[in-house]
Amino acid sequence: MSTSPYRPSTMKALFRSRNASIGLVIVGIFVFCAAFAPLITGHDPYGIDLEKKELPPSGENLFGTDNLGRDIYTRVVYGTRISLKVGILAMSISILIGTVLGALSGFFGGPVDSIIMRITDVFMALPAAILALAVMAVFENPSVNKIFMVL
Repeated sequence: MSTSPYRPSTMKALFRSRNASIGLVIVGIFVFCAAFAPLITGHDPYGIDLEKKELPPSGENLFGTDNLGRDIYTRVVYGTRISLKVGILAMSISILIGTVLGALSGFFGGPVDSIIMRITDVFMALPAAILALAVMAVFENPSVNKIFMVL
């Protein structure tokens, strides 16, 4: 008997699914871009060159430049690092909290289960985007750490 939590038939089904394969390729591209951003781009994402401001897309600047002469393509590629970090950390904490609450609910049952479920119902009833906007409105200067906390 296999000790792997994934049965071979599950993995085969995953790779046979066209949507799952496309999703894996897209996530793989994002991870590759985040890991090898300095090798993919030849520009500094924070480097300002006022002589090259607001240029259209070209061979040197694939997406053009912004009003400070920074290469937009480079900034997008480097932005994948932040996006992946925030996404992975937010989902990891969500999984941890969900696992702990589910274990507590399953172990104790009864009133503890009911209280955890009512709290979960309140969070599910609030639209996530409105809740995120409200929390961000309380903070004066948005930053990556604050966005991570909101997510």
